[in-house]
Amino acid sequence: MGNYYGPFDAHRLLESLAGDGLGIQPLFFGEVYYCRRCGSLASERSCGHGPEERLTLSGTEVRRRLREGLPLPVEFTRPEVAAVLAEAFRPKKEVTHG
Repeated sequence: MGNYYGPFDAHRLLESLAGDGLGIQPLFFGEVYYCRRCGSLASERSCGHGPEERLTLSGTEVRRRLREGLPLPVEFTRPEVAAVLAEAFRPKKEVTHG
């Protein structure tokens, strides 16, 4: 959605609805990223390294890479998951009826 929605607007919306008897207890998580220094996925709560150590990809960037046939970084997703995503974004062959 580009910059139309803020990164945590969905959290705020769910918080506003949670008291209306949804019958669920939402759990909210901050941004998750790959920390190069830790060598693993992390968040602000689990890692104190600075932004220069973080690898983050927005959904928009992931879709762009997949549409353009570019690989996703191995730090971002497992190769078998990346392969499934790449297949889903592969252009479909036109079917001609003749």
